[in-house]
This record gives sequence, C-alpha cells and structure tokens, in this order.
Amino acid sequence: MNKTAQTQNNPNWHPLAELGFPRLLFRFAKERATGLLYLTFGEQRVTVVLFQGAPVFANSNVLQDSLGNLLITRGVLTRAQLEEAVAQVKSAGKQLGAILVHKNLLTAQDLLQYLREQIKAIILKVFSWEGGHYYFEVQQLAKRETISLVNNPVEIIIAGVRQSFSLGRLMQE
Repeated sequence: MNKTAQTQNNPNWHPLAELGFPRLLFRFAKERATGLLYLTFGEQRVTVVLFQGAPVFANSNVLQDSLGNLLITRGVLTRAQLEEAVAQVKSAGKQLGAILVHKNLLTAQDLLQYLREQIKAIILKVFSWEGGHYYFEVQQLAKRETISLVNNPVEIIIAGVRQSFSLGRLMQE
C-alpha cells in the first residue's frame, strides 16, 4: 500500500483541507501545543516540530529542502565539500551541521542562521499545498531542542499566507 493510501485510510490522519494549513497552525499556536505535526501531499513528507505552539524545527523528504542543498545554492559550500561532509555524517554518525562547524566550513552562528532559513522555507512551502493530510502527535520536548524561528508563531502564518495565497484562494478558505 502506498503512503497516500495509508494516510487516507488511517483515522489519525485528517485532510489538510478541513482547516487549511494557516488555520491549523493558528489553532496549535492558540492551544500552545507541543509535539510533532506530520504532513503529506503526494510524495512529499514534512514534519514540523511545535513547542508551546511555535514551529521550532521542520524537515522534509524532498532533496531540494535539505541543508546541504541550501548551502550549495547560497554558495557557502561546493558539491565536493558537501559530499565529503555527508560521507563523514555516515561514518561518524554526527549531524551535518556539527561536521561543517568542526571542519570550519561554517561558524556556529552561520549554521544557526542557515538552519532557521531552511526550516522557515520548509514550513512556508506547505502553505502552497492545495491538498494533503496531517496528523499531530503530542510529545514533550526540552526547550534546548528548539530553534526559535519567530517571536510570535502568527508571524510565520502571515508570511505563508502572503507568499502563497491569492485573493481568490483566500476567499475560498
């Protein structure tokens, strides 16, 4: 069974169109929810980590959304440098960012900046989805495991709506 069929037949998964992504994020912000928000659209998979209602981390199964791709696109790394670092990730079992800082290819401050940019881009991309499914899993998270993207979670909702919603789509929502 493919992933789309699994989400549609699983009672824990809900159509994203029920609320729409902006309303869903607003609801979690209002409830100050902490946990993992799983989202699917076609073959795309995104996980957003929420801490007290604010998105603090996100990952995606789409290669273009990866930190390495972002760093190459921004001219921070060459493809060869990324491939060498990824090989060390596999052999040392460390995260890519930690290896890049250790190799002096990034400062810790720069890493944090690029991680914020990557996470925000992944979340903003979901605003453009016109379908899909979601599931929220309540989990306890430690504050030290989070990256603050915005001071107020409503800021990212406003940015996503501005970026991805036409007036016609706003009227339908």
